[in-house]
Amino acid sequence: MGKLLRTSRSIDFSVKIHESIVSDHPDSIQKPIRKAPMTTTPTPHDSFFKDVFGPGKANLPALLSLLDAPFASRIDPSSLTFLSGETIGEGLATSFRSDLVGSLLVADATVDGKPLEFVFLVEHKSSPARDIQFKLACLVTALWARFLREGKPPLPVVPILIHHGKSPWNQPLRLYETLGLRPELTTGMLDYALHVIDLTRIEDDEIRRKIPDPEPQVSLAAMKHIHDPLPAFLRVMADLLKEIEENRDILLSIGTNVIDYAVHVHPEVSPQEMLSLLTTITREDQSMYTVIDLLRDQGIEKGIEKGRQEGRQEDIEKLLSKGILSPQEIASALEVDRAWVEEIARKIAGKI
Repeated sequence: MGKLLRTSRSIDFSVKIHESIVSDHPDSIQKPIRKAPMTTTPTPHDSFFKDVFGPGKANLPALLSLLDAPFASRIDPSSLTFLSGETIGEGLATSFRSDLVGSLLVADATVDGKPLEFVFLVEHKSSPARDIQFKLACLVTALWARFLREGKPPLPVVPILIHHGKSPWNQPLRLYETLGLRPELTTGMLDYALHVIDLTRIEDDEIRRKIPDPEPQVSLAAMKHIHDPLPAFLRVMADLLKEIEENRDILLSIGTNVIDYAVHVHPEVSPQEMLSLLTTITREDQSMYTVIDLLRDQGIEKGIEKGRQEGRQEDIEKLLSKGILSPQEIASALEVDRAWVEEIARKIAGKI
């Protein structure tokens, strides 16, 4: 999961901290502008999404099965290849980069005698973003430019948005609509349609039916319900985790990741409290005792808490190494004990 940075009460503090840490987060979309309260470090939603569907996992084709498009049922999951993303506006005050880019072959389709290959440009949003059409248009053309630069024929690029906000996605799906134009005025203009996977509009049963693999299934349900009241979210997770309790390794991996996600979204609730709440809301379900006991026995609370502590220490070390803020300022901005920051500073200086 991405390390989260609490916002300082002072704009100057938040800007200095952002400038110090953002250079160590290559997935950040924007670069800082001094005296502007920008927050661009990855959110827990971004981190969770990339952990589950990014490189190192083979879950992206499962996500694409939710697309309402003819090619969705014809992609070959075994052909998945992740491509490096593109960064647009690098070096400028504002820049952005692609979330996930992967290529897949389409069954029973060829171009010049070769299997048809699609590039899927996947952007993740947990809140509205009206400028998404322009961002994706830039990223698509950047990918084509890279293909040409490398002497390769450009591949068809499919821009996809996965959305799981508090309310359904209500932004335009076509570029000309974003520009406020009527269809009759768009003849000859560049245009494209955005494919949207809006989890707020997809029923849980449809996710289960189309995605039988436990990790992407449970993870998408977690993203869909993460904005629900915490007890309701945990109830949904309990029902899904219960179905995979026989495979303890998978259960532990998915359960840990989901609870870690919930803890980062709800930092006011500790991992111990999260499991206690899960126990309370499922107390009449005897089969859940096995699931919860396994998670607790494996030290999930300690593991998540240790990850939190290590993440915060990592941020402190980065800030100290930049030399911009004093230990007192860092302690105040991150809301941690000043003595701990000073101890880390002494260790860095080699005094202890």
